[in-house]
Amino acid sequence: MRWIFLYGIIFFQTLVSAAQVPDTLWTKDYGNREVFSLGFSPDGNRIAVGFECPFPALRIVNAWNGDILFETNTQQLCLQTVQVSTGGNYLAIGEEVGWLYVYDFTTYTAIDSFDTGNGGIFSLDFHPNGDAVVVAGLDGYISVYKVGTGELLLRFLAHSTGVIAVDYSADGNLIVSGGKDKLVKLWNANSGDFIREFNGHLGEVRDVNFNPDASRIISCSADDDIRIWETSTGACLHTITEHWADVNNIDVAPNGIHFASASTDQTTKLFRIDDGSMVVSFGSEVPSKKNWLDFSPDGLRLAVGHQNGVLGVWNMGSVLGEQSLDITSSVAVYPNPATNFIQLQGISLPAYFTLYNLYGQSVYQNILESTRLDIQFLPEGLYLGIIHSEKNKTNHWVKIQIVR
Repeated sequence: MRWIFLYGIIFFQTLVSAAQVPDTLWTKDYGNREVFSLGFSPDGNRIAVGFECPFPALRIVNAWNGDILFETNTQQLCLQTVQVSTGGNYLAIGEEVGWLYVYDFTTYTAIDSFDTGNGGIFSLDFHPNGDAVVVAGLDGYISVYKVGTGELLLRFLAHSTGVIAVDYSADGNLIVSGGKDKLVKLWNANSGDFIREFNGHLGEVRDVNFNPDASRIISCSADDDIRIWETSTGACLHTITEHWADVNNIDVAPNGIHFASASTDQTTKLFRIDDGSMVVSFGSEVPSKKNWLDFSPDGLRLAVGHQNGVLGVWNMGSVLGEQSLDITSSVAVYPNPATNFIQLQGISLPAYFTLYNLYGQSVYQNILESTRLDIQFLPEGLYLGIIHSEKNKTNHWVKIQIVR
């Protein structure tokens, strides 16, 4: 066990220092339908994906391999956005002509379905406690509805020419919005009272996000720029010009230090919030406009949706230096060091297994039906593997040395 611990630390340090670009875990083409929106489930095992109509416009897929678990049978549904509640109980769907749907995310049955009459829903977000959803309307209004009854709790005029983006702060007391009028605005989430305006974008504001403590707001725009604002004063702290085309979506990483952006220039980029510096640019291997992205709850993966209907998931752990290596994992690997095969003990089958080399690149992916794995095809060296058991919804990290 001491040997495994020492090699785990060496492997972890080497992986973090060596990896420069996130590795593609998987990509899947779901047909020529644009990915409008997506979101991870809180356990990181499912992704809700909203596609351009026609049917099916919504799919729930396995986050580890892209297999379809559920798809809507509502043929007239044309999505603009999907959102999963923090607790994972609900899935909200905003439709392009203004219909709002809320599904039970366990049974995939609709519990709310009504026309908001707002001309189209481009964005929505669950209140942190999951009992309400805020909706951005193309008519310029922001509305808040109670989950389960559809009761209108709050409604106020926010932007003169349509609201494109909304986000709740982590404590549920603030709402930030972005509009076609090129403005970012801050609101009291309980009363709808206006707090302040953030002025500087030269194009419509496509997305807005709070950082975890709501001290910063990140916005992106059709002017190709990303701006980082000080929430308390409205000051623009950083203007980021790394993209050369519309920036369509941003998402703050769970660590609160980084955020990712998706752009029409066909790249995904990772930045620091504190100084706006770019960490890495990637994703050009899928030659299509990037529409939407979302970090997994543990921050180790990033899902990116594309205009050509492809969904991709990238390994962000090595780039962010956030691998949650469970050195005391109950999974045992023997022999270790190994030559021709390894035996895994303490896992529930079937299980998804991905093996990474020193550069953070996946060299092997498979669904394990046996605890014995042939490794003769792999060159000598140190490897890090992640084992995901669908049965008990757990992840295990293992360190393996191969000798020849």
